[in-house]
Amino acid sequence: MDTALLSKSEQILAEVKEIYTVEDTEGIKYGLVKVGEFVNTLEEYLSTDRARQRQKSSEPPPKIYPPSKFLTVMLIGNHSSGKSTFINWYVGATPEVQKVGEAATTSAFHFVQHGKARKSYDKEAALELYPVLYDKLFKRTNPKTGKKTFPDIEKYFYVEIVPERNRSFPVVDFVDTPGMTDEKSDYHFEVEDVILEMAQHKADLILVFLDPRGQAFCQRTIETAAKLFQIVPEKVKVFLSRADECKSDNDLQQCLVQMSTALTVKVTKLGHSLPTTFGIPALYKPDPSNATTRANAIHAVCEDIDKQVDRKVQRNIEHFKTDHALLVERIKEIDAKDKQAGKARLVNGLSSALIFQVILFTLLLAFTDLFKAQVQDLFGFHKDACAATDVPLQTMTSMACFLFKFSAVVGATNLFYTAAVGVLTLVIFRFAAGNQKVLNADQRKKLRNVQQYLEKTLAERKGTIIEDLRSESVNTDDR
Repeated sequence: MDTALLSKSEQILAEVKEIYTVEDTEGIKYGLVKVGEFVNTLEEYLSTDRARQRQKSSEPPPKIYPPSKFLTVMLIGNHSSGKSTFINWYVGATPEVQKVGEAATTSAFHFVQHGKARKSYDKEAALELYPVLYDKLFKRTNPKTGKKTFPDIEKYFYVEIVPERNRSFPVVDFVDTPGMTDEKSDYHFEVEDVILEMAQHKADLILVFLDPRGQAFCQRTIETAAKLFQIVPEKVKVFLSRADECKSDNDLQQCLVQMSTALTVKVTKLGHSLPTTFGIPALYKPDPSNATTRANAIHAVCEDIDKQVDRKVQRNIEHFKTDHALLVERIKEIDAKDKQAGKARLVNGLSSALIFQVILFTLLLAFTDLFKAQVQDLFGFHKDACAATDVPLQTMTSMACFLFKFSAVVGATNLFYTAAVGVLTLVIFRFAAGNQKVLNADQRKKLRNVQQYLEKTLAERKGTIIEDLRSESVNTDDR
């Protein structure tokens, strides 16, 4: 799609996501996800301090996750509370995206997101669109039993792709959760536990819909909302949905008081308190044929979503800045560790080889009595002088000369022994260098390329993105 048709927020969110997921094109671009995997591989190969600490604590290597380019809005409520109706109204698709009705029509998790063409996915195919959620939630296992925390949850996971561009939908990802009932229902999974996990790992904004017509059956929804206020209070907004169906304003006020009191009690029992600005606004789908004059917060919800989109842009940029800085630091640490290991191998090898040569020459000199005649001929010493000077060699250079000339005197056969000594010296050098690993040429070349890409290309791109955000939020004429 032409970028001219995209909002600035949509462009920035898409660009940040692309920075993480771009494929390596002939060593020109490196997606941060692949860079993270490459860095983890090198750390494990070199067994850096960071890697050893993870091994001791059985901690898996850190994984770089791309931030979603969508603001995730999760809706919870009892069945027929208007969740699907709100999504249909906001998206404005024809035919409608979600089924609506008096019965419990949503018994699974339905994701609704923007795309180029209308498509539907379910089960494993749907999960491929949410790799982060799949890794953090659906693949998670119980460390004691080894079994999945939420077995077979993928069977109740659906995604609807819709091309409409109404309101901020192009950057919004709705999650329609199973409708809750106070009666015993077979959800095939612990719906509250999944909602609480998704609230922490996926949702950016949580809309709780309480239905005034079924207030006696909202206890399960209220209990879940209270737990949400306990763990992610900044994300939660509570509304009295379908408020236009209350018979009178007095009935509406009575419902508001009762539900507000019930929620306050539940939150207090959990040892928390509701925000000072807490309220339960009335909300309902606008209908030109309905002449009601009751206050309707549905447009305020749209404005709140727009504000959350702006915050999502800022969070994604911060996410990118943090991951970028961390990867640059880890690459520098790997480079330093590789250089240190290389120097250590060289020093250890040379030291051991030198010690071996010194011992060898010492032993050789100890047996010079066997070859004094040859020594005198080699260096022109008088027999008596040679006898007085049993150690004619003072430096490593003279030792080398001695061996070379000595082999010529005693015969070519001894060259074999000289070669054997050289090979043995190399073996000792290699053994003494130890098992410290160093990067090979290909690894070192790629590390340099990645480092240059992060420190130069991506650093410049990061500055451009930040400047684009500033130009969107600040009027340059006023500066």
